[in-house]
Amino acid sequence: MSLISKLFISTLIATVALSANSQPNKRALLKYVKQHIVKNPQVKVEGLTILESKTDRRLRGWSILLTTMDLEFQGRKINAPKIMFVKDGLVADNFIDLRTGVSFSNSLDREVRLASFL
Repeated sequence: MSLISKLFISTLIATVALSANSQPNKRALLKYVKQHIVKNPQVKVEGLTILESKTDRRLRGWSILLTTMDLEFQGRKINAPKIMFVKDGLVADNFIDLRTGVSFSNSLDREVRLASFL
């Protein structure tokens, strides 16, 4: 095997290993949603679907998860969009730029609504 192909394969393996560690544990996110997001006891959280994981240069190291929460309320199934910011075991609902006052969640909200209908 040539040196270039060995280098390519080792780079590919390292990239896959690093990206596997950057994805948060779905079970921990579901527990977070049940305990901290959905506070109405009549709403049952059935699941969480991660639609897409993004990054933003202004939030270095943070993953932006575009998700839908699978809920049941009064016998109806609801898929509610939710944006979560995740980094190293930390979860945040929103970030606000203090200089501009712009909410990252509000700027990404349109993308979540469009993705949930695809």
